[in-house]
Amino acid sequence: MRDNSPATIPADIDAELATLGSCMIDPDVLPDVRKLLQPADFFRETHNWMFTAMCKLYDAQLPVDTHMVADELKSSGH
Repeated sequence: MRDNSPATIPADIDAELATLGSCMIDPDVLPDVRKLLQPADFFRETHNWMFTAMCKLYDAQLPVDTHMVADELKSSGH
């Protein structure tokens, strides 16, 4: 019997978390990470929002830390 359900895209949530955590620990890696990933590449929407917030802060030359990311998420409605 053939399964006709739509295929799901494989996601590695642990890899997403490790990527976000690495960017929080050392925001200077963000330019290199952005060469490989876009916000839409994150399976979890919340991870997409976090990555977007971190990139926005980095681009504005603001600190990329938990408080600033939380403030950015709140100001963007997340």
